[in-house]
Amino acid sequence: MKHKFLNQLLVIFGAFLLSACQYIADYEDVSLGEDALAGQEWQLVSLNEQPVAAAEKAIQLAFDKNSHRAHGFSGCNYYSGTYVLEQEAISFAGLASTRKACPDNETNENLYLQMLTQVKGFTVENDQLVLLADNDLVLARFARIAQ
Repeated sequence: MKHKFLNQLLVIFGAFLLSACQYIADYEDVSLGEDALAGQEWQLVSLNEQPVAAAEKAIQLAFDKNSHRAHGFSGCNYYSGTYVLEQEAISFAGLASTRKACPDNETNENLYLQMLTQVKGFTVENDQLVLLADNDLVLARFARIAQ
């Protein structure tokens, strides 16, 4: 009787340990996602699956892990805002930018900043950051900038 109770206790304890290990693995995935973004600078290469024309200064995006702020250059102006990251889900909020007038680039800049408000997910593969809509539609692709 005593052995049966100990065996049941071991099974319960083993199940608890396995579920705890899964929780730790899920938590590690979150930090890997954050680490894949933070401290990196990314250059826009396509917007809505359309290649972005080369410019004197490219559209860029960077993430600050400590402050959870995203910032960069949007083609004419500098911008910043907050981001929330949960595993492979990401969203941007409170985006603000400088107000320099650039009539030649205003359309691309507005499309880019508007796109950031639609982002719901991301992937990082082969030095490329891909921002996704909630239906996994590709909104933008970025190349990692060598540092």
